[in-house]
Amino acid sequence: HQTGQWAKGLLPLYNCSICGTTRTIPNILEFNRRFYLNEFKSNRLVFKQTDVPPQPRHKLVKILYVEDDQDIQTVAKMALEMLGGFELEVCGDGYQALEKAQEAQRANQSFDPDLFLLDMMIPGMTGIQTLDRLRALPGLEKVPAIFMTAKIQNHEIEAYKRQGVLGLIPKPFDPMALANDINSIWQTHANPPPLADA
Repeated sequence: HQTGQWAKGLLPLYNCSICGTTRTIPNILEFNRRFYLNEFKSNRLVFKQTDVPPQPRHKLVKILYVEDDQDIQTVAKMALEMLGGFELEVCGDGYQALEKAQEAQRANQSFDPDLFLLDMMIPGMTGIQTLDRLRALPGLEKVPAIFMTAKIQNHEIEAYKRQGVLGLIPKPFDPMALANDINSIWQTHANPPPLADA
């Protein structure tokens, strides 16, 4: 792909893995929204149901998304809103996410994301630290989380599980598959497989 200048309205070009053409991300997303595929290949990591205390109980609609990279923010936001139909609240770091949540609570406004979608490596405090602080706020204690990270270390997986993380999506992610990956992780935990007979 080519480097673009997002602020000037010059969008980088990407090769679409679905149709084989070279397009901007908005054009790729619109094309595949109309001719939507049922399955995407992904190397996402979904944790077992027994490892995850907080569990989704309804349809996924609202996502609090924390990501410091502006280009990744833009691509992910378009992918999740246009393909997934999600409502996103986007924050550049953990402090901004906490500030938005606290301001809404002080003003008695609704701040009820269904899911935290967090980058692991963000300025100021890590994604795990951000999750801890958000979960300490009233009403957000049981909101499940998915992490997007370029570094997945085996020794870190247990820490993710203890925090009630539903799964991990590695970077770089496929914009065309992102909404489907998140929905798949969500549905896996919303509809756990039946226990085997003893």
